[in-house]
Amino acid sequence: FFLGIEVAMITGDAIDPGSSFGDLRSAHLVISTPEKIDSMTRRWTEKFFLLASVKLLLIDEAHHICNENRGWCLESIVTRMKTIHHAAQRIQVTQEDVRNSSYPATNPDAIHSNFRMVAVSATLPNIDQVADFLMANEAYDFDDTYRPVPLKKHVLSFGKIGNSGEWKFWSNLVRSRTPFVKYTECESSSSSCAFFPSTDFSLWTTCRTN
Repeated sequence: FFLGIEVAMITGDAIDPGSSFGDLRSAHLVISTPEKIDSMTRRWTEKFFLLASVKLLLIDEAHHICNENRGWCLESIVTRMKTIHHAAQRIQVTQEDVRNSSYPATNPDAIHSNFRMVAVSATLPNIDQVADFLMANEAYDFDDTYRPVPLKKHVLSFGKIGNSGEWKFWSNLVRSRTPFVKYTECESSSSSCAFFPSTDFSLWTTCRTN
């Protein structure tokens, strides 16, 4: 609990898969994966009153909707939730219906109240298209001026990659780390930061540097 709010985390790692709906019933805030929400909402007519009581769907890393492996999952969730709440706005619900449902803790007013979807991403190129798909009234685009910590950008050229392969390219990049790392030095300390394609490459580079 935090400020009287009960939070539940629902993932595919749950020991008892059947406990997911119980956690959803008892929590004010649910943190989950797209795959788990997709699984829970597929037979939504059986849990209609429970799912219709969800009034805010926050989608993080919304750019994955363009991903060929995970995009379909996010699209399914959004489409399904829109269908659920479209139906909720049009049916007549009585307290007796709710009492005999899978979620008797709700009430007709909650079922008929407005539903919101919020999608956030740091790398979403087609923001207007995604906003249209979500049926959003507005889309907000924040540039670097909104960052609490200024971000400096530098573009360095390391020559042609050619047919040498990705590993060879990163290997050459590591050998050229001196001009690269100098731009990552923190002003407040002697620390520096660098990004590499894998943890193995990071470890290999660190050992070579030290």
